[in-house]
Amino acid sequence: MSGTHGDFRLGPVLVEPDRLRVSMNERVVHVQPRVMDVLVSLALGGTSVTSRQALEAQVWTDAHVGYHALARAVSEARKALEDVSPGCGLLETIPRRGYRLTIAPAPAAADAVGEERQTLHPSLQRRVLAAVVGLVMLGLVMHSAGLHGSAPHLIGAAMMLGAAMWLPPILRASGAFLRGGTARAD
Repeated sequence: MSGTHGDFRLGPVLVEPDRLRVSMNERVVHVQPRVMDVLVSLALGGTSVTSRQALEAQVWTDAHVGYHALARAVSEARKALEDVSPGCGLLETIPRRGYRLTIAPAPAAADAVGEERQTLHPSLQRRVLAAVVGLVMLGLVMHSAGLHGSAPHLIGAAMMLGAAMWLPPILRASGAFLRGGTARAD
């Protein structure tokens, strides 16, 4: 079942069914296939309660399962979510009714490009900034030395590289400020 569902988020937690893992920031927990199947089944139900019988039918489609197998899988799923996001309480047991997620799942594919840009290491950012400054300085020196043909190209290239590197974080920060939120420091 886990191979048929794409990655999704439960609040800050990324659930990757094909990789059998849940993660948040640097914390990663690998889970067993049946545990992931339980998470995927619950995600398909959103925040609605999924009965024990429905979960057993969805996860153990071709096998008769003992009473404790589902309870163990739910317990392991809850533990994995708790390990990567302590205190969030993302999976809830509803006595005599079943289980539910406390946060509606959201597709993770939309933010994959943004995450890559946000996870650029600060030391790499400093190196790129130093390269941009160096190119600008080189362009200015060449321009003042009378080598007019290539200086504008170097300055233009340095400015485009600098804009590509620093404009997205500035736009994210200004957008968060305008919405009244806080910006993430890159």
